[in-house]
Amino acid sequence: HTGSRQYRRDDGIMIGFHQTSPSAAIGISKDGFRINPASSGMLGRGAYFATCIDHTEFKAEHFGAYICALVDPGNDLRVTTNRNDPDAKDNRGT
Repeated sequence: HTGSRQYRRDDGIMIGFHQTSPSAAIGISKDGFRINPASSGMLGRGAYFATCIDHTEFKAEHFGAYICALVDPGNDLRVTTNRNDPDAKDNRGT
């Protein structure tokens, strides 16, 4: 799952990539994603996933370990630009 290839399934589930610190990855593997209520994140509280592993390089805040997960985005916010782009688009529901 390296490179810029995106992996999508026919049922709407996507393979999402999340990059974080090695210690956080160990915690996530044990306890799952726990969202800190005090955290604001780039676009609000939540766990962020890229649709290809290469995109974690410019979206992640912490580096060193990759998590690959099946993600059901439902009607969640989708952003099509990098984390530092002030014109990031809200593609909710598309």
